[in-house]
This record gives sequence, C-alpha cells and structure tokens, in this order.
Amino acid sequence: MNFYNLVATISLLLHYSQCNDVAVSVSGMEKMVTIEQNLIKTLQAYVEDNEMRVLVIKMKIKEFKEEHNKGLKNVEKYVSNPISSFSLMRRLVFEYNDVLQLIKNSTVQDTINQIEDNMKMENYPNSEDVSEATEGFIKLQSTYKLKPSEIVKGVINGVKYPYRLHSKDLFDIGLYAFSQGHHFYADEWFKASLEQHMMEGGQLLFYNFDKEIILGKAIDNKIAQLDFIQAKEYAFQLIELNKQSSKALETLDKINGFLALNTTPVPSFMFQEPHGSLDDVITGIGCRGEFSKMKRLSPDLTCFYEKKNHPFLKLAPIKVEIINLENPYIIIFHEVISEKEIEVIKNLSKPGLTRAGVCYNDEKATCSLDEKSSHESRSNRKSKLVWLDEKDHEIFSILTQRSEDMTGLSLSTSEEFQVANYGLGGHFAQHKDYFGLPENVEDLDYKTNGNRFATMLFYLSDVEQGGLTIFPQAVIAVKPKKGSCVFWYNMLPNGEGNPKTIHAGCPVLVGNKWVINKWIRANGQMFTKPCPAGYQ
Repeated sequence: MNFYNLVATISLLLHYSQCNDVAVSVSGMEKMVTIEQNLIKTLQAYVEDNEMRVLVIKMKIKEFKEEHNKGLKNVEKYVSNPISSFSLMRRLVFEYNDVLQLIKNSTVQDTINQIEDNMKMENYPNSEDVSEATEGFIKLQSTYKLKPSEIVKGVINGVKYPYRLHSKDLFDIGLYAFSQGHHFYADEWFKASLEQHMMEGGQLLFYNFDKEIILGKAIDNKIAQLDFIQAKEYAFQLIELNKQSSKALETLDKINGFLALNTTPVPSFMFQEPHGSLDDVITGIGCRGEFSKMKRLSPDLTCFYEKKNHPFLKLAPIKVEIINLENPYIIIFHEVISEKEIEVIKNLSKPGLTRAGVCYNDEKATCSLDEKSSHESRSNRKSKLVWLDEKDHEIFSILTQRSEDMTGLSLSTSEEFQVANYGLGGHFAQHKDYFGLPENVEDLDYKTNGNRFATMLFYLSDVEQGGLTIFPQAVIAVKPKKGSCVFWYNMLPNGEGNPKTIHAGCPVLVGNKWVINKWIRANGQMFTKPCPAGYQ
C-alpha cells in the first residue's frame, strides 16, 4: 500500500466508523489521555529522525503538549471539563490525522504504522464521537444558558478554568448546531469563533480555515433564521475582506430581492433562544438550581438518626435527612458508603461499562432493563453502565444488607446494582422507574417480583457543576454528595405508580458523576411494608 492509499484508508476509518461511545463516560475519556501520550512520543521520535522536514510538526507537538500537560496534572478533572475533553477529542480525531497528512516519505513507514496502531485502539474517538460530544456541548448550552463568548475565555457558569477552545473548535460546534436546525445557538458559536479567530491572529496551522469561511456559514445561518439584517451585516464584513466575494454579493442580491417582495417584518421570536418542550423548560429550571425560588421549605423537614430498622443501628445509627415530607416522601441517607468501598465499586465497574439504553413498554414508561433493546434512545440517556451483584464481589453483599438496615425493606426480590458513569453533558431525561399496567409490561420479572416499589440512588462522587437529580412535579432538586443515598417510594398505597416520582438526571456540566441505582421490588415487602388498611 503506498502512502496516499494509506492516508485515504485511515481517513475513512476516522470519519465513517461507528460511534465508539467515548464521550458518554468520563471513565472512557480518561483513556484518551494515555492514547495522546503515546501519539506524542511517536511524533517526537519521528522529529528526531527527520529534523529538516518536520518543522511544522514540531510546532504542533508544542501545542499538543501544552494542552496534554494540563491533563496530566489531574486526568479526571481534565476529561470531566467539557472544554478540555471536547478539545482533546477533536485533537485526536482531526489534528493528529492532519499531522499524518504531512508524512509523505515512504522511509517513515514505521511512524505511520505507530500512529495508525494508536488510532485503532479501543478508546480512540472518531468523528461520530466528536459529533456526540458537540451535541453534549449544545445540551449544556441550552440547559445552563451558557454563553460561548464566556467559554472562549475558559469561563463555565461563572467559574474560570485554564482551558481554551480554538476558533475552529468553536466553528465546528456552530456548524453542528446549524446542521441540526439550532440556529440561535449556531449564531452564538459563530460569533465566538470570529472573536477567537481574531485573537489567534487570523491563522491556524493545517486548516483550510479563515474568517471568510466563518462569515459564509454565519450568513447561511442567519438567512435560515430569516434574520436578513444581521445576514447583510455579515455580508458587508465579508466584502471588507474580499471585495470580489461571490458569496457576499450573491447574499446581498438575494436579501434585497426578498425584501423588495416581502415588506412584512419577520417576527422577533425567530431570532430568540428556543424554549423547547415544557419538559425541557422545567428540567432547565430545576437543573439550574431555581426550584428553591419556587417552593417554600416546610418547617417539618428534619434530620434524625435512624435506629429502628435493625438492632445494629442502635450502636451505629444512620444520618437521615427528610427533603420532601409530602407526596412523594423523599429522604437522603448520609455517609452510607466509605471512600474505600467506592473505589472498589468503581474499579470493578470500569472494565464492564457499556453504553446505557432506554427501553420502553407500550405505555412509554422507561424500564432501563434491556440495555441493548431495539427501542434504545440515545438522546434521552447519555451514560455508560454495568450491572453487578453479590456474585461479582462481597462488597455488594455488604451493601445489600446495609440497604435493608437503612430502609427496613427486604431486598430479596430487588434488581442487581446498576453502576453508571456520566460523560460530557451526561444526563438522563425525565422518566419514571415504575412500570405501567401489568398487561403492557415487557419485564420478565414483573409477575414474579412485582413492580419497582422503591428506588435507592447512591452517589459515588461529588459533581463540581451540574448533575443534580430533580423531581419536577415535586419541585425538588438533590445535589450529588459522595457517599450519600437518595431514597423514595415509587408506588402509591393502592399499588399504582406515583407520577410525582418522575425524575431526571441533569447534564453534568463539570465533573465526574458516578451513581448506583438499586430498584427494590414490591413482592418482597408483604411483611416489611404491608398495604395500609383500606387497600388490602
């Protein structure tokens, strides 16, 4: 295979291979730092043997290392930040491939092979992964009202970080938003790209990329919005750069022709930020921490020590906080998993983490059981997970017993522990844990073990920004706290599901979110939690 055929083959592998699901889990993204380290070493060896021909590559190595060294200081924080993890993913998918394009001498075949081998590694991202990471960025933008003009400065939700996106990164996010019809968001990214392009001196190595390209797409986006005034402004900027720009001249002719035939002003809402569905609006309010402004706290909310469910608790009571006394009853058990136990669980989970799916029964209630179901919805749930139980490690036997002591319920018919890790923009849209009518339920264990009577949600990590668990109908938001567990009943006294327990996992803005879900089934509770009088 000659060099050019090799490059073409690698490009096809990078741009058309199936999504590797790298972006949906911080655990998966951490491995990208090691891959980049290998690539840097390979390129350094090549430079030593080819000093006269690799001046440009040396410049790129310096740029790569500056960002990479930031990651080495704290790998988890680096890949948990949407700016740095997105930049890392784009470097691995596009910029190292650009370096490969420069290597046109057959004497460097060993270097080519080494780079290609790294690009074939399991956790090497591809263009589909970059697209998913871009989608995650836009999800964060819409949920948390982020401003790309602030992200350019490394500021996320008011907090400054030592990471930056290049103008091409910003442009690509805008291009994706434009392709998905998110014109308001696309315009913000194009504006940020123009600003950053000026800060960079107007040039970027390797890219056939300049201000004219940004303005051209910004014009297309504004025309799609019917914002002809701003489109004309961009066209005039384009003419300042190139008086013969056919793009600008055609745009002005098109706009002038349209305005001559249409004198009715375009409604201003066409240029405003979209609100999305009602669920999206409510989720955004909750995820931004604004529920506290909407609901007065009950004076009956208390904290206490749980001592009753097991004799052992008289010696070592559990800290309990009531966060919602009304329907639904929601409490938090504090400090119920130790640091050592958390590390054991995370280490056991990492090798088996796979893309999370959402399956639906005929009533469209999420069941989250058949993770490879053909009904999988990638957009509603963005994380990786693994199912573990007592046969995998004794820690889960201990946690099962502890859970029974905490709740006073039987876990004899409970499901396995579901460990989940969230990545860039990782979230779980509004859903209910319980199933619908029995005749509509696909879960094979339903007849034997009953419905999902209660949920335990353990937090295995703190989350720097975002990642709240919200209950929109109850107007409740819970911030993840490492070692704690949120508990609620999914069922009403009459045995029907309680719609007020509908909840969502907010997008992770900055940080690494690890959780355990434990669903307790109803049929094991006939003695621990019998039906109230009048419902028997």
